[in-house]
Amino acid sequence: MTDQREKNRMDRAKTRKVVNIIIAVMVFCAWFYMMTSGKNGGLMATGLWSLKFFTTLSNLFEGCVSLYLVFGKNKTLAEKLKFYAAIYVGVTFVVVVAFLGSIYGYRSMFVGPNLWFHLIVPLAAIAEDVIFSEWKPSGKDCLYAAAGVLIYAVFYLGNIAVNGYRGNDWYAIFAFGIPIGIGIFSAIVLLAIGLGFLIRKLSLAFTK
Repeated sequence: MTDQREKNRMDRAKTRKVVNIIIAVMVFCAWFYMMTSGKNGGLMATGLWSLKFFTTLSNLFEGCVSLYLVFGKNKTLAEKLKFYAAIYVGVTFVVVVAFLGSIYGYRSMFVGPNLWFHLIVPLAAIAEDVIFSEWKPSGKDCLYAAAGVLIYAVFYLGNIAVNGYRGNDWYAIFAFGIPIGIGIFSAIVLLAIGLGFLIRKLSLAFTK
């Protein structure tokens, strides 16, 4: 029985490595297309300008962490980073579905690289973490998930403060005024925390 359990654990670990390699390939192929010729959807930019978007950054983070989980030595760190990466691409998915899609059109939000960054990679990353993760986050880990969103918010707001709204409010967060814009950012921070608790709950339920 012990030998069978060990074999199942090893098979599961191998499967997880394959899944993470696939996720990484999806991320970097989609980003390469976006970088070179992928402006066939909303909220996209070629070259390094693509890095101004939280969507791009969160997906690249997921791709890098996926590779680290496969090839890195610190497995506990890899598990934690995978949890946060799943949350951040999950934020991208929810914000697109609930907010940005209605502004820029859902068709443009789910075409070309956007299809991968806004839908396929986020859902794959969340499912991977729920199904395969052996590290179970605490409530504090869910709260820490807000850090990545807050860092991006500082960058976003700082850029607007220095360079003005024109061309720098690319998510149209302040199109309805500053109070509503701040409210949207606050809601996204709470969304990240909420997704953390949801992924945690699903992960615990899946392993029962």
